[in-house]
Parts: sequence; C-alpha cells; structure tokens
Amino acid sequence: MLRYRLIGKSENLISLAGKLSHVRVMSFALKLACVLCVVAFAAAGLMPRIAARLSTNHAAPAASAGPSKTTAPTHVAAAAPSKAPEPAAAPQPKAAVPTVSSHDSDNFGFRRVDLPAGPGGHFRANVEIDGRTIPMLVDTGASYVALSAEDADRLGVITRPSDFTITMYTANGRAKAAPVRLHALHIDNLSIYDVDAIVAQPGAMRGSLLGMSFLRRLTRFEAQPDRLRLIQ
Repeated sequence: MLRYRLIGKSENLISLAGKLSHVRVMSFALKLACVLCVVAFAAAGLMPRIAARLSTNHAAPAASAGPSKTTAPTHVAAAAPSKAPEPAAAPQPKAAVPTVSSHDSDNFGFRRVDLPAGPGGHFRANVEIDGRTIPMLVDTGASYVALSAEDADRLGVITRPSDFTITMYTANGRAKAAPVRLHALHIDNLSIYDVDAIVAQPGAMRGSLLGMSFLRRLTRFEAQPDRLRLIQ
C-alpha cells in the first residue's frame, strides 16, 4: 500500500516536473518571441535610415567619378599704357579785374551787385558796353565815365581832334578829352542807359574809370572796407 502511494507521489512529482518544464519552455518561447518582435520593430525602423545611408555612399563615388573640379578663371589686369606727356599749355593772361562777388535782389525789388576790394583797397568792375567788356577802376572823384583812347578804339567810338575840348587832370598831369554819350553800361544785372562820358587823348590814361556819371544814376552805392555795393 505504501509502495503504491510512493509510486503515486513519484508520478505526481514527475507530472509536476513535466508541467514545470513545459511552463519554462513556454516562458522561454514567449520571451524569445518578445525579443524577436522587438528586434523586428527595431529593424523596421532602422531600415529606411540604412537604405538612405547606403544610397548616399553609393552616390558619393559616382559624383567623384565625374569631371574634375574647374577652377575660377583668373583675371589679370593689363598694365595701362603710359600717357604721352601733354604739351604745356600756354599761360593764360590773368584777368585784371576781379569777378563780381555776389548779386541778388532784396525784399523790396532792388538789384544789387557787390564788388570786392582789390589791391590797395580799390574797386574794379567789368563793364559791358555795346557787347564788349571793359575793365574799369571805380573812381568816385571822377565826374564822368572816362575811357582811355585804347578802350574807345575797342568800342568803336569815333572822335576828331576838334572834339577834345574838355580839360581833365590825371596822374600824368593835365590832358584833353572829348565828350561822348554811351548808349548803355551794364554791370552784371545793373543797367544804366545814355551815360555821359569822355574819351581821353592818346597816352593820357592807361585804363578807364567808372565815374559819377554812372554812379549817381544808381539808387545808391555803399562803400565798405571789403566791398562796394551798387544798388539799383
């Protein structure tokens, strides 16, 4: 009886051991299946990256097998041809009369011209007469506009020996002059018409003077240390 019980227990133990081994095998198989699933999912995620990497590696040799890299063209600056020495220009004669420093109109509609002071504080002006420009020294002590014989010839003013009836005093002493009338005198934007003037006899004057027969026809003139302002 005892023997049958032992045999029964041993059979139960064997059956239990078989079940345990079966459970272990099933557990191992389940774990293995889980591992394989994980590996499969990982492989599925890595395959696109691996394929892209492989395609890049295959493309790189193909690109390197192409034509060799071209270098940028080098631009060489050509030396500029040396200029031939230009002939020296002939010196231009200096203008004896300074240009008008300024001219404008004030708020009352008067025109004005400023003549800058020259050497020695004298004022000079370029006076246009019959389309020709005559440099003149402004002289408030002269009663008339006085033309030298040379400037009168340039303007085409005709005088006869019998016309020299006026006595004038110059730096060279007493001389004779002929009275004339000039159609118009222009200094920049100032204009005076029918101006009484005199023509000095040849050799009496070295230049022409802008005297009071012009200046007193202006509205006024103002002498300052650095300029003479003519207002019309």
